[in-house]
Amino acid sequence: MPTIGRCTLLLALVTAELISLSANAEEFMPIHRFIHRTMGYTILKKTNQANRDEKYIDIIGYTAKSPNSMPGCNLVKIVEWTAWHNRKYTVGENKPNGPWKRGDDLGYAAPYEKVCKAGIPIYLYEVDRWGKRFFYTPKQTEVNLLLLSHEFQGQPFSLWAKDQWSEYAGTKRNEGGDNKYIVRLVRPKIDDDFLDK
Repeated sequence: MPTIGRCTLLLALVTAELISLSANAEEFMPIHRFIHRTMGYTILKKTNQANRDEKYIDIIGYTAKSPNSMPGCNLVKIVEWTAWHNRKYTVGENKPNGPWKRGDDLGYAAPYEKVCKAGIPIYLYEVDRWGKRFFYTPKQTEVNLLLLSHEFQGQPFSLWAKDQWSEYAGTKRNEGGDNKYIVRLVRPKIDDDFLDK
């Protein structure tokens, strides 16, 4: 086996194949968005039931119910963290610094926009309302409606619109009987009508 210095160079045979995958609608759930009436931070829930200080906004998008809902996609778990008059949503079990308590799991999302056809990027802003609060939105212009000073913090995950998961691009791993590692590149089917135009 070839070596470079102390490192061993491993060679792998990789083949590529274009295929199409589809996920079932039952594997997804809506995520409802609320805003705290006084503090202005976002609350995400699996139900549309508002508490006393919460104003219902919309369905922000859909999450997968399990990491295997979309075969071939590396989905990430969305975890809620609560603190006094605040909410934060992280990818995985990454507890924020401070007195945060673990809340609900909100399903699984794509780590980036357009990965596995997730078309709703979620933007995170830190707003100043008697301290730092967190505002999540699919539209960057929404944060201006709060009339609060704000700072962009990033795009932690992406969600799906209704029925957006019906055909998606992903990767599918298969181990052949000859111990060769095979990687299949996956993309959605292209409609014949599109090719005729």
